[in-house]
Amino acid sequence: MKTIAFVFCAAALAASAALSVAAAPVNLIVNGDFETGGAGNPPVGFETDYQYRRIDCCAGSAIVGPHISFAFSGRSSANGRGGDHTTGSGDALFVNGSTNSTQVFWRQTVATTIGTTYDFSAWGMIWFGSNVTTELKVNGTSVGTYVIDRFGTLDVWAQDFLSFTADSTSSRLELINVSTGFSGNDFAVDDLVLTAAGTTAVPGPLPAALLLSGLGGLAALRRRKT
Repeated sequence: MKTIAFVFCAAALAASAALSVAAAPVNLIVNGDFETGGAGNPPVGFETDYQYRRIDCCAGSAIVGPHISFAFSGRSSANGRGGDHTTGSGDALFVNGSTNSTQVFWRQTVATTIGTTYDFSAWGMIWFGSNVTTELKVNGTSVGTYVIDRFGTLDVWAQDFLSFTADSTSSRLELINVSTGFSGNDFAVDDLVLTAAGTTAVPGPLPAALLLSGLGGLAALRRRKT
């Protein structure tokens, strides 16, 4: 009897977990982890005003790659860090910050619902310098800024959040580096996520058929016991 009861409970939990996964929020940003393309290939899913090339050359350059030593030959992995945030061995967008605060280093347009609030999050790290201020614009209007490198340590990833309410069925998201210093203005971003607010996964009710089956099984156990 204990075995039958355990099977029922396991089935119920599995069904609940499946419904929870189905309710998980959907990331509206395409290739936000930069895993498609990469390794110096053309940008996939986003546009940039920066020179898309290895960032040794100059300010205002950016490239998707697996490690800071790939993007910038003057840096090694001596500290054991400098890889992407997603897995440590994937790709991220490495940026040599522009001295022009109007240049967009990442841009993507997504479908949105008017009146819906959206949560944006991004992971960032500094690979040279400190305290780079990044601005998010939606359809040309500033949503807010956040500072990468709050911990004052190179090659350490930190996550930041901003929110906005859509006023259009199409939202153009733009990330701009507003720290325009020529030196020490170098960073990376990874795992960009945009979801409708309040869409966190919540286990749903068990299917009626499963509940009835379980109740029937328990009733059978009760009859057998009597």
